[in-house]
Amino acid sequence: MTVATTDPAQEGARLLHHYMTTGDMTGFTPEQELLVMGEMCRRLGLDAHALPFLVLETKESRDRDGKITTPKRRVLYPKKECAEQLRTKRGISFQRRPEFEIERVQDEGWLVSCFAYARTADGREDCDVGSVFVKY
Repeated sequence: MTVATTDPAQEGARLLHHYMTTGDMTGFTPEQELLVMGEMCRRLGLDAHALPFLVLETKESRDRDGKITTPKRRVLYPKKECAEQLRTKRGISFQRRPEFEIERVQDEGWLVSCFAYARTADGREDCDVGSVFVKY
């Protein structure tokens, strides 16, 4: 990717705009990827020195006919450090509850679901569920 500007802040913002609109950093140099990460951290108020993001390369997906359905991309992946910083910065706490469900799926395995409960500093609450299929 060619760069027309020399101001790092302006270049970082331009590269972040490209990434946010395409979801892809393929073709970026390592320096440009760092600028995108730095700009993302700046906008979210994160400490970039804690390395809250990784750059991952996704695999392409193909359908049965061999056509590419999802191209290979380079994306930012938020690590645990990112979640911890955002949770602290925004005053979000989690409640641990020993709630889970196990459901038998015919004679193939089990669907195990667990629940996460969160609360913001101002008292708003949310709940979400995550499930995984365990084959036997």
